[in-house]
Amino acid sequence: MKKWLVILGTLLACSIAFNVNLYLKNRAYEGFLAEHIANKVSPLSTSILKSRILLEGILTKNVMTYEEAEELNSHFRKIAMEAQDLVYMGNRFNSFSNPLSNQLSLDTVRDKIIFEGVVRDYHPGEVLTLDEDRKAEIQRLYDRMKRYEMVIHKHVSGATPEGMEEHFWKKARTLHPYWSELIEELTHH
Repeated sequence: MKKWLVILGTLLACSIAFNVNLYLKNRAYEGFLAEHIANKVSPLSTSILKSRILLEGILTKNVMTYEEAEELNSHFRKIAMEAQDLVYMGNRFNSFSNPLSNQLSLDTVRDKIIFEGVVRDYHPGEVLTLDEDRKAEIQRLYDRMKRYEMVIHKHVSGATPEGMEEHFWKKARTLHPYWSELIEELTHH
């Protein structure tokens, strides 16, 4: 009888040690993943907010500078890349209510071509006056970025065009479903 108690006690101690070790490793993985996600959401959010401001300025002036086109090209590239990575992670971890397609990234890459053309065809310091077709394209992109901006403000606390506020980074230390809700809503807008 005493022999069985020693064996059971040893097995229980080993089981507790094993489970504590698994728990600590899981917490470390969650922390790493939360940080990785925050480092994807940050440039995605900032690029959307900056793009909306730039597009609004272009529509107001009815002209686009080479430098604005170059900056928008960069922001749209970041939006596409970060969204693609977040969609991939969410699908991989079953974080979405239904698997998502990569349509958000594909649409952004398609629209990025508008600014690539300006960067290719113009030189630093040059200004492009918007014709009606180009103005309609810019308006369409502005409207989309405005919708995206509302989604960002709904799901990402602390997002600004200049970067993320401190409380975003404090919250980002723990795994939270804000990012999957953000990507699902952006994908459906």
